[in-house]
Amino acid sequence: MGIAITEEHRALAVSVHGFAGRNIATRGMDHEPFRAALAAQGLLGLHLPEAYGGQGGGLRELAVALEALGEHCAPGSHLPTVLA
Repeated sequence: MGIAITEEHRALAVSVHGFAGRNIATRGMDHEPFRAALAAQGLLGLHLPEAYGGQGGGLRELAVALEALGEHCAPGSHLPTVLA
């Protein structure tokens, strides 16, 4: 069973792909600058309610963003960070 993907999810995927393409070096990238870029883009709090400083999305939005980052082999510990 797949999740329902909306036009907003598709737009988010395109946005995250663009972000990843601009911010992920090919090899040997230091994780901290990328993590800071994720935070500045709002991707670390994508799934958190706005009342707690997040972007107000949910698990579907997080799954879309994680898939896009995974396709670019994003460095660092993004998944464990957002699950903590």
